[in-house]
Amino acid sequence: GEFGKQWYQRRVRGSRVVETDDVGEKSVRVFHLDFGTFDTVKENRLRLMHQKFLDEIPFLAQEMFLADVQPLQDVEGGKEYFMEAITDRWLVAKVVDRSRDGSMRVHLWNCESEMPFSINRGLVENNFAAQVHELPGELTTDCSVYPSSTNYTQSATSRN
Repeated sequence: GEFGKQWYQRRVRGSRVVETDDVGEKSVRVFHLDFGTFDTVKENRLRLMHQKFLDEIPFLAQEMFLADVQPLQDVEGGKEYFMEAITDRWLVAKVVDRSRDGSMRVHLWNCESEMPFSINRGLVENNFAAQVHELPGELTTDCSVYPSSTNYTQSATSRN
């Protein structure tokens, strides 16, 4: 879709129009494949991307949802808790399922400490989400292959 004078890779969410304005222009919900954000855009601003470009240009963002948990309605602080748990952290996303549209359901783990911390479980334990299926008790991937934030900062600052 076009934004200003630039074009962006977007995927339309579903096939339904989310709103129609006073003059009858339809808008649809889209996912920005390079930024990982959602937006509502006028339907007439969208163009199909040629398959050649879809095959050659990788997307820079991947749409993911937390698996086996569901946000609780009318509970404040969940978004803030989640953002604090993931921002500037070394994370592992274990894919549980991939849908036909390419989005994934994941168990998300913080690997910065000796004991990996389940973000999904943390949301449940702090009453921001309900557990809808059994959550894994531990991460089966070795987090030690991921650098700690201290090592990453040191290696990043020592580059010339």
